[in-house]
Amino acid sequence: MGGTGISLFGIGARVEDTRALGNGGTGISVGHATVSFSEASNNGFIGFDGEGMFISDTASFNGSHGIHLQFAAGSVVMNSRVSSNNGTGILAAVPATISGNAAYFNQVGISGCGSITSNSAAFNTSGDIVAGCTRANNYPAP
Repeated sequence: MGGTGISLFGIGARVEDTRALGNGGTGISVGHATVSFSEASNNGFIGFDGEGMFISDTASFNGSHGIHLQFAAGSVVMNSRVSSNNGTGILAAVPATISGNAAYFNQVGISGCGSITSNSAAFNTSGDIVAGCTRANNYPAP
Protein backbone atom coordinates (compact mmCIF):
# COMPACT_ATOMS: atom_id res chain seq x y z
CA MET A 1 0.00 0.00 0.00
CA GLY A 2 1.86 3.00 -1.29
CA GLY A 3 0.63 6.44 -2.31
CA THR A 4 -1.09 7.19 -5.61
CA GLY A 5 -1.69 4.27 -7.95
CA ILE A 6 -1.59 6.12 -11.31
CA SER A 7 -0.66 9.78 -11.76
CA LEU A 8 -0.78 11.42 -15.22
CA PHE A 9 -0.70 15.17 -15.71
CA GLY A 10 0.05 15.54 -19.42
CA ILE A 11 -2.58 17.35 -21.48
CA GLY A 12 -4.51 14.85 -23.56
CA ALA A 13 -3.47 11.78 -21.55
CA ARG A 14 -5.78 8.76 -21.81
CA VAL A 15 -6.42 6.05 -19.23
CA GLU A 16 -8.61 3.22 -20.50
CA ASP A 17 -9.68 -0.12 -19.01
CA THR A 18 -7.33 0.27 -16.05
CA ARG A 19 -7.59 -0.82 -12.40
CA ALA A 20 -6.21 1.05 -9.40
CA LEU A 21 -7.01 -1.08 -6.36
CA GLY A 22 -5.87 -0.91 -2.75
CA ASN A 23 -3.49 2.06 -2.92
CA GLY A 24 -2.70 3.94 0.28
CA GLY A 25 -3.62 7.28 -1.30
CA THR A 26 -5.53 8.17 -4.46
CA GLY A 27 -6.25 5.49 -7.06
CA ILE A 28 -5.98 7.49 -10.31
CA SER A 29 -4.97 11.17 -10.39
CA VAL A 30 -5.06 13.04 -13.73
CA GLY A 31 -4.91 16.48 -15.29
CA HIS A 32 -6.72 17.23 -18.56
CA ALA A 33 -7.15 13.53 -19.31
CA THR A 34 -9.80 11.11 -20.50
CA VAL A 35 -10.41 8.18 -18.15
CA SER A 36 -12.80 5.51 -19.40
CA PHE A 37 -13.95 2.01 -18.46
CA SER A 38 -11.62 2.06 -15.44
CA GLU A 39 -11.98 1.13 -11.78
CA ALA A 40 -10.55 2.77 -8.66
CA SER A 41 -11.60 0.90 -5.53
CA ASN A 42 -10.42 0.22 -1.98
CA ASN A 43 -7.97 3.13 -2.03
CA GLY A 44 -7.06 4.97 1.16
CA PHE A 45 -8.08 8.38 -0.15
CA ILE A 46 -9.88 9.32 -3.42
CA GLY A 47 -10.77 6.89 -6.23
CA PHE A 48 -10.41 9.26 -9.24
CA ASP A 49 -9.04 12.78 -8.77
CA GLY A 50 -8.39 15.61 -11.19
CA GLU A 51 -9.91 17.14 -14.29
CA GLY A 52 -11.01 15.95 -17.69
CA MET A 53 -13.51 13.35 -18.85
CA PHE A 54 -14.50 10.36 -16.72
CA ILE A 55 -16.66 7.98 -18.75
CA SER A 56 -18.13 4.64 -17.65
CA ASP A 57 -15.84 4.35 -14.62
CA THR A 58 -16.40 2.61 -11.27
CA ALA A 59 -15.28 3.93 -7.88
CA SER A 60 -16.16 2.06 -4.69
CA PHE A 61 -15.01 1.58 -1.10
CA ASN A 62 -12.52 4.48 -1.19
CA GLY A 63 -11.48 6.29 2.00
CA SER A 64 -12.81 9.61 0.75
CA HIS A 65 -14.57 10.54 -2.50
CA GLY A 66 -15.26 8.26 -5.45
CA ILE A 67 -14.67 10.82 -8.22
CA HIS A 68 -13.37 14.28 -7.29
CA LEU A 69 -13.26 16.98 -9.98
CA GLN A 70 -11.02 19.94 -9.27
CA PHE A 71 -8.68 22.53 -10.81
CA ALA A 72 -10.54 23.48 -14.04
CA ALA A 73 -14.17 24.01 -14.96
CA GLY A 74 -15.65 21.95 -17.75
CA SER A 75 -14.87 18.42 -16.57
CA VAL A 76 -17.35 15.67 -17.44
CA VAL A 77 -18.51 12.55 -15.57
CA MET A 78 -20.83 10.32 -17.59
CA ASN A 79 -22.26 6.82 -17.12
CA SER A 80 -20.10 6.09 -14.08
CA ARG A 81 -20.95 4.12 -10.93
CA VAL A 82 -19.88 5.24 -7.46
CA SER A 83 -20.79 3.30 -4.33
CA SER A 84 -19.81 2.81 -0.71
CA ASN A 85 -17.24 5.62 -0.60
CA ASN A 86 -16.61 7.28 2.78
CA GLY A 87 -17.04 10.76 1.26
CA THR A 88 -19.06 12.00 -1.69
CA GLY A 89 -19.62 9.65 -4.62
CA ILE A 90 -19.07 12.38 -7.23
CA LEU A 91 -17.82 15.75 -5.96
CA ALA A 92 -17.40 18.64 -8.39
CA ALA A 93 -15.39 21.45 -6.78
CA VAL A 94 -15.72 23.38 -10.07
CA PRO A 95 -18.61 23.69 -12.59
CA ALA A 96 -18.88 20.39 -14.45
CA THR A 97 -21.22 18.20 -16.49
CA ILE A 98 -22.40 15.20 -14.47
CA SER A 99 -24.86 13.02 -16.36
CA GLY A 100 -26.14 9.43 -16.44
CA ASN A 101 -24.34 8.29 -13.29
CA ALA A 102 -25.43 6.10 -10.38
CA ALA A 103 -24.42 6.91 -6.79
CA TYR A 104 -25.37 4.56 -3.93
CA PHE A 105 -24.34 4.05 -0.28
CA ASN A 106 -21.87 6.99 -0.13
CA GLN A 107 -21.80 9.73 2.51
CA VAL A 108 -23.30 12.06 -0.15
CA GLY A 109 -24.28 10.79 -3.61
CA ILE A 110 -23.50 13.69 -5.98
CA SER A 111 -22.50 17.23 -5.03
CA GLY A 112 -21.43 20.17 -7.10
CA CYS A 113 -22.34 22.87 -9.52
CA GLY A 114 -22.77 22.81 -13.26
CA SER A 115 -25.05 20.69 -15.38
CA ILE A 116 -26.19 17.78 -13.21
CA THR A 117 -28.75 15.77 -15.17
CA SER A 118 -30.19 12.26 -15.58
CA ASN A 119 -28.42 10.74 -12.56
CA SER A 120 -29.68 8.16 -10.10
CA ALA A 121 -28.76 8.35 -6.42
CA ALA A 122 -30.15 6.53 -3.38
CA PHE A 123 -29.24 5.21 0.07
CA ASN A 124 -26.57 7.88 0.63
CA THR A 125 -26.17 8.86 4.29
CA SER A 126 -26.28 12.68 4.14
CA GLY A 127 -28.03 13.39 0.85
CA ASP A 128 -28.45 11.90 -2.57
CA ILE A 129 -28.03 14.86 -4.94
CA VAL A 130 -26.83 18.08 -3.33
CA ALA A 131 -26.31 20.43 -6.22
CA GLY A 132 -26.61 23.95 -7.45
CA CYS A 133 -26.91 25.39 -10.95
CA THR A 134 -28.69 23.28 -13.58
CA ARG A 135 -30.31 20.03 -12.44
CA ALA A 136 -32.90 18.03 -14.33
CA ASN A 137 -34.21 14.48 -14.75
CA ASN A 138 -32.41 13.17 -11.69
CA TYR A 139 -33.80 10.44 -9.46
CA PRO A 140 -34.89 11.21 -6.86
CA ALA A 141 -36.11 14.59 -8.08
CA PRO A 142 -34.81 17.51 -6.00
